[in-house]
Amino acid sequence: MSKMPDGRPVEHCGDGVYAIYDSMGIWLHANHHLQPTDRVYLENRVLEDVLKFKKHCEEMPDAD
Repeated sequence: MSKMPDGRPVEHCGDGVYAIYDSMGIWLHANHHLQPTDRVYLENRVLEDVLKFKKHCEEMPDAD
């Protein structure tokens, strides 16, 4: 795992997305971890809600 200049862990997740962790949540940077074109911050509770949403979607029967 790589680190940002300030020591925060950073991981390339694929598709141009970089995840940067701090104790309050995760930054998602687009296209470059140091000079992103876009950034989104997911607080820990928001990240939990996103993961719940993913699980709910995976449990849904296919709509044919």
